[in-house]
Amino acid sequence: MIDARSNTAASPQFAVISKSAHMPSRCYGAYRYQHIALVELAPGARAEDVHAISTRDRAVQSIIEDWDRVHVGGTDRSEGVRLIRRLREQAAMLNAA
Repeated sequence: MIDARSNTAASPQFAVISKSAHMPSRCYGAYRYQHIALVELAPGARAEDVHAISTRDRAVQSIIEDWDRVHVGGTDRSEGVRLIRRLREQAAMLNAA
C-alpha cells in the first residue's frame, strides 16, 4: 500500500509505506501483519519508488515513525487500519507545511 502524491524538490515530502512483515513459520496468517512506516522521501523521489522501509533505499531520506508486525484486520477498528489512518493524516499535515 502506497499513499502519496508526486514529490517536488522545493519541500520535503512524506509518505506512508506498508510492506508485509516477516513472521515465524508457526504463525498462521502471516500476510495480515504489516510493517508500516512514515518516511521522508528523498528529493525527486516518489512513494512508488520506495522498495524497502530502510534508509539504505535511495528513495527514503529518513524514517519518521516505524512499526513492525502490526496486525491489519478487515475492519476499521483493527490496530493497523487505525494506525494507517493516523499516519496519513500526519503525512498530509507535514506535506502541507
